[in-house]
Amino acid sequence: MMLFSMFLVKGSKRVSVVGWICAAINLAVFAAPLSIMRQVIRTKRVEFMPFSLSFFLTLCAIMWFFYGFFGKDFYIALPNVIGFLLGITQMILYLLYKKANKYGEMKLKQHQGAHEDMKSSSAEVPKSAANKNEDLVMNVIMAQN
Repeated sequence: MMLFSMFLVKGSKRVSVVGWICAAINLAVFAAPLSIMRQVIRTKRVEFMPFSLSFFLTLCAIMWFFYGFFGKDFYIALPNVIGFLLGITQMILYLLYKKANKYGEMKLKQHQGAHEDMKSSSAEVPKSAANKNEDLVMNVIMAQN
């Protein structure tokens, strides 16, 4: 980038070109988790997006925004406004789907407990009937998911 700006751009335009290139790279950093956000929405699971990463990305965007704002460098300040908004969106998604994950895990544990109960009660049942019961329980679990 430095070579590009030194040899192809002259004078005061160099600052503008380097500023836009750095702003684009900054936006790319903040936009990288968009695919993970899509996956979280689609699967309703937050295991792909750690909260600490979103929190510190947002905190970093806030600090760089104020640095650019007080230094009157809008090539730094403006991309970090977008970074702040994306970071807040990620944290909101995390909080929304974290509750959905706990509810889903609770239902899965209940079904697994029922499945274990069926196994223990099938000791006195003939083997073929026990297999039918297990198949029935698994079909119910799969249908609810």
